[in-house]
Amino acid sequence: MPLTSPLFLLLLLPAVLLYFLLPRKCGPFVLLSLSLLYCASWGIWMLLPIAWDFAVCLLFSFLIEKAETEKKKRAANIAAQVLLFGALIAFKGMQWLRGGADGLLGSFSFEWNILLPVGISFYTLQASAYLTDIRRKEAERERNPLSLALFLSYFPQLVSGPISRANVLLPAFRGRAAWDADGAVTSFKRILFGLFEKIAVADLLGRTSDAMLSSPETAGGPAVLIGIMLYSLRILCDFRGYSHLAIGVSGLFGIRLPENFNDPYGAYSVSEFWRRWHITLSEWIRDYLYFPLGGSRVGVPRFCLNILICFLFSGLWHGAGLNFLVWGLLHAVFRIVERIIFRRKKPANPASRAVRSLCTFLAVTFAWIFFRSPSLSDAGHLLHGLMNGSVFTASAWTSVASAAGFGSLAWVLPACALLLFAVYRLLLPRLKGKLLPCRYAVYVLMLWTTAAACILLHSEGVSSAFIYMQF
Repeated sequence: MPLTSPLFLLLLLPAVLLYFLLPRKCGPFVLLSLSLLYCASWGIWMLLPIAWDFAVCLLFSFLIEKAETEKKKRAANIAAQVLLFGALIAFKGMQWLRGGADGLLGSFSFEWNILLPVGISFYTLQASAYLTDIRRKEAERERNPLSLALFLSYFPQLVSGPISRANVLLPAFRGRAAWDADGAVTSFKRILFGLFEKIAVADLLGRTSDAMLSSPETAGGPAVLIGIMLYSLRILCDFRGYSHLAIGVSGLFGIRLPENFNDPYGAYSVSEFWRRWHITLSEWIRDYLYFPLGGSRVGVPRFCLNILICFLFSGLWHGAGLNFLVWGLLHAVFRIVERIIFRRKKPANPASRAVRSLCTFLAVTFAWIFFRSPSLSDAGHLLHGLMNGSVFTASAWTSVASAAGFGSLAWVLPACALLLFAVYRLLLPRLKGKLLPCRYAVYVLMLWTTAAACILLHSEGVSSAFIYMQF
């Protein structure tokens, strides 16, 4: 049951009322019950991996805390990490093998279906960080098993994050914040924009992007170029839309989740891009992998190795197949090259920043080709189509524009959605309480556009699953 499903949205308000009407001490129990029911709605067996991570955290947090020496604490933490990531690898390993086979064999690969537990990549990282923070004495062991179980299964962030830290989220579960009407209004706005960004922008753009890239063997240069540009915007709005929903839903319960995006396509470098894109994952890799490896305060060869390890880990974490490894490798190369060329220097003027931001966006978009492609062979076909020269022929552009329906009524709704998206992102923040009727008119238009997009997408049978659900 995704956060965009009508049933979830219908049950959300009664759940909030139940949470605040019951005695304060019942708050954590209500949230845990809601979280377990939400997880079970994907399949009752989805609770088993969470139960495994819970048992590991419960046992080894005690062992780490009671260990008398740092050596014993470290050994207990290493054992816990092996058990946590061992479970993740056990579920993902077969998918990785399948992805590798698909990447090597292309159309000759075989089919197998492996059901990945929902959210396992995200709550495994949370559990890992929780135990490591206890070992580092940056967080205290949670004495209440209900709060610990809730920390791992909290339903707004279960499927696709944001990845929260124990010393931030656990204290929020120990009590219940008073009802905040202004905060609730802000949360409802986040939910509305999350629905709009996911359905009216990401899904509508995805419809065209998928059509452009659905046949890699025959895709021409214009189709690949337009398709991957649209996909670049689609994946941002899809993932950021989920983060808006998660933060908004959690805010209704008075619990604040960390922000996960900060205008990533405005970054002037790949390193800054990763400080703005999927922020909680980037911070996890920085704190628990990059810094322990030595970070950037090492020689150039070691720095390159550290970057390579971190981005290959990111690629494997994201999904199965050699295509994700290549995607991670590309980002590692981009990061190393910019370190050598720019030596951490910031742009000297607005023009320089604009040029570097454009180059960063194009580099990130190029890497999305491998991220989106089911296999390396498909990515190779798309690259061949992009570079075969057809991108410079007017007839190819005319053919693609006609096939995509540009200029026809089919693009009226996506064009309205993009216009509202631009108004919300660029204009409304500058008003800051001014022209309230105009602000609320934009919210009403966003609501109607989202509803119209739902009807259109449902009538065409277009899937509205979140991209990051597969990870």
